[in-house]
Amino acid sequence: MSTLAQSRRAFLRALGAGATALPFFRLLENSAVHAQAASTPMRYVSVLHLHSAASPLYVRQAGETETDFDIAYEGCVLKCFDDPDTYGVSFKDKLIAIDGMDLAVALATGDGGHSAGPGVFTGATPTSPENSSIDQFLAVEHGLGADTRVSSIALGMGLDTPDWGIVFGAGGVLLQKIIDPTETYNTLFAGIVVGDDPVALAEAERKRHLGGSLLDYLRSDIGRTYERLGGEEREKLDLHLTTLRELEKRLGDLEFHCASLPDPPPTFEHLTTLAGAGPDLHEITQLQMGFLAQAMACDLTRFGSVELHDLSGGAAVGAGIVDMPNDNHAELAHKYFPPIYDGEELVDPGDPESWERLAVVHRYNYGTVAAFMKDLHAAGVLDDTLIYVSGEMGEPNLHSSEDTPMLLLGGAGGKFQMGRRLKVKDNCAGNARNCAGREQLTSHNQVLVSIANAFGVEIDTYGTALDTELTQGALAALTELGVSL
Repeated sequence: MSTLAQSRRAFLRALGAGATALPFFRLLENSAVHAQAASTPMRYVSVLHLHSAASPLYVRQAGETETDFDIAYEGCVLKCFDDPDTYGVSFKDKLIAIDGMDLAVALATGDGGHSAGPGVFTGATPTSPENSSIDQFLAVEHGLGADTRVSSIALGMGLDTPDWGIVFGAGGVLLQKIIDPTETYNTLFAGIVVGDDPVALAEAERKRHLGGSLLDYLRSDIGRTYERLGGEEREKLDLHLTTLRELEKRLGDLEFHCASLPDPPPTFEHLTTLAGAGPDLHEITQLQMGFLAQAMACDLTRFGSVELHDLSGGAAVGAGIVDMPNDNHAELAHKYFPPIYDGEELVDPGDPESWERLAVVHRYNYGTVAAFMKDLHAAGVLDDTLIYVSGEMGEPNLHSSEDTPMLLLGGAGGKFQMGRRLKVKDNCAGNARNCAGREQLTSHNQVLVSIANAFGVEIDTYGTALDTELTQGALAALTELGVSL
């Protein structure tokens, strides 16, 4: 076998990386969107955490309003966003907390609870989405990631789930996430030279030339095959060619603005909690989030997604958190018992100890996001970033995806009025028992429409559902003060 053929096979095996990209044979041009992106390069990150947030320690408290609220009280799961002693700055004015939003499409198809995760950022039936997730819709379908080294990147921690995820390309094709910090580092930073070291520059040029020659060969080889394929087969090949396009961009002459690069990560013997990665999960999470923050600061990418883990499987030990069960799902989420109301009347006070034990997990996950925001703030890019954080359910003990707590964080390029707590309907505040029998759902697809609009993509529907009403409209409360309950 020739050296070129061997290199070709090795290269094609490498195309399974988790970074997503621009379709190779087609680029959707939108001049208005590109002009907006050039003048104000906004950044976007999707973050999914497991379960919900302990509702009594999350929701707006009695007497609070949309703009007058406290999240710094002891025990509040949102405290990290108003904790300058820990994070150096308060992010209270960079937060919109939304109470009362439902994962309505998932509920309508019977895919609530854990199954709802893949529908959070697609707004589609979670088990069989027919459209892309919002990160891919913006970065790829509308080309807003075209000018950066990596159009978008999907990251995870501790779980390698090839048949389950939160990032989907056009047509609802699942795209894989990266759980190995070394792969993340190489995807984002490999080959970048900081400074003018002639030896490093010469080596980088050599690698670019070698890689470019191989890409030219592959482009010609695949192009011949492409012309012989039908429409459906071409779409499938396009998905593989997206990674080829990403590698081509990394070999190009794009201008980078990194004053320095992070150090390469250590090698971890295990990367999944099932294989024993639990004690390393905290370090892996910090590395993954740190690399994403650095890449966004250097404008190497403007779009990302993150699947956070919980504190199961020894992860709490690595994070320095004591007295946590090995199985958060069974021992915390399914033993969570919130207060129960009948209208305004308290029927059962619930179990406050169960709230606090579940809240430990969510304070950790939200703290991970707050540390990410700290890095973006230090780099001067937080004001142009929007981070959308959600779980896959409202009350974990019932696996209900009604009243799923959601956060919008960052400056959002000034497109949203931040520093607010929205209550979009009079609801059970994460207590699905009080929502039983409620006919009207408030679909979170409105948030996805609003995000697209904020990035200059003027749409009035997002996602796919048999009941198209669930996919319609933006959330007016995001841009207008005084409209929430």
